[in-house]
Amino acid sequence: MDWKIPATILILAFIVGLGILPLFSNDFNGQIANQFSSVDSLTSGILNQKTPTYEENVQFSMSALDFPTLRTATPVSIIVNSKQKYSLILDSKNLSLKGPLSMKNFTGDIDLKSGKLVGVASEIVSDYFDLEGKTAVQLENSGLDEIKVSDLIMSDFTANNGVLKTEKPQTMEAKISSPAKVYGFKGSMDYSNGTATISGTSSMIQANGLTIGISQIK
Repeated sequence: MDWKIPATILILAFIVGLGILPLFSNDFNGQIANQFSSVDSLTSGILNQKTPTYEENVQFSMSALDFPTLRTATPVSIIVNSKQKYSLILDSKNLSLKGPLSMKNFTGDIDLKSGKLVGVASEIVSDYFDLEGKTAVQLENSGLDEIKVSDLIMSDFTANNGVLKTEKPQTMEAKISSPAKVYGFKGSMDYSNGTATISGTSSMIQANGLTIGISQIK
């Protein structure tokens, strides 16, 4: 017997066992189209998947004596003020100022307790000068009387020893007896007399063992 005949039979048996033979039926084109349609749907779903964003579920204000150093991920506007002279370093040049100083498009670190700011700003204005253009800014141990930050966005922060007031989703006021964790914050901050007051919206706040607001992916 020619060895090709049993070999052919074995190959056909193997193909049938794999279930490949039905692909050669009249529905072959339709099956291929359906398979590619499923792949296209899956690929489209992956490519069109949106970056998670969060609902602004909680409208609130919080005053706290214990507040962390702020690290701005997006540009903010800052106004500082002091009745006493304070030291300002601009691109390694030392200046001595008194009174208000405003900065636009500032990114960097803001240490409220020590009055320390380190970062970069695009516009700096005081009673003595008006400077435009990207500039390295540094205030060290300046003893500032007041620091105001607007357009502030933070993914999360922790505050302690203060009072929390909410207007949405419910109205309430409570003393913070343990560290409060705030997520997805947008708003402003005002620091004076050793107390930071922050107000705006948040996706969720966890304080005193309670959770206010629920983070939701749009």
